Amino acid sequence: MTGFFGYSQNVNQARKVLKNVTRFDQLDSLKSEYPKWRIFSEILSDIDTTKYPAIKNPVLGEIRQMTLDRLGMKSYLFKIVETDIDQMCRAQYIYLDSEKYNPAQQDSMARLIAYKHNTGTDFLDLHAEFNMDGSTSDIGWFNKFMVHDVFFDAVFNQYKGNVFSVRAPDVNGIFIIHKTHENIVRNLYKTIWIGYEE
Repeated sequence: MTGFFGYSQNVNQARKVLKNVTRFDQLDSLKSEYPKWRIFSEILSDIDTTKYPAIKNPVLGEIRQMTLDRLGMKSYLFKIVETDIDQMCRAQYIYLDSEKYNPAQQDSMARLIAYKHNTGTDFLDLHAEFNMDGSTSDIGWFNKFMVHDVFFDAVFNQYKGNVFSVRAPDVNGIFIIHKTHENIVRNLYKTIWIGYEE
């Protein structure tokens, strides 16, 4: 009998193929080798256990089963092939351009902004008064892949509520940062999924 995808792979065939998968970047070659199979990848985290209960107590390399409703197939095997840690932080900033202020003036303004904030002036009001890049103040949540390493490390290593300045290479100015939230650190699980016919 031919399944929904024109191929009736069973759980044993899917398990045999998945057993040999050891890297996340093997997805494309698997799809090429088995073009009629339902094969996909997902990067899951600790917070995905509600949607994906089979990810609880994850074990690298272990093959597990789960039911999903995807394109007519419900039965899937999946394997965690790689793990990583996602670190995220959130902040607001004010940018001072070196075209207008020299480094000594920037440092002086950074101290003034920190003083004003620490004595009760809202950072959004300070942003409206001092910011020079035309952006909104809130950067939103970001990780090390979204911003310069120097910027990420500086924000990640500060306490919530601190106001501090950062000079990033290749940026012609200084950032005065207000860290608005505690960091989020979560485990990431890079998974490969293969659907099979019951």
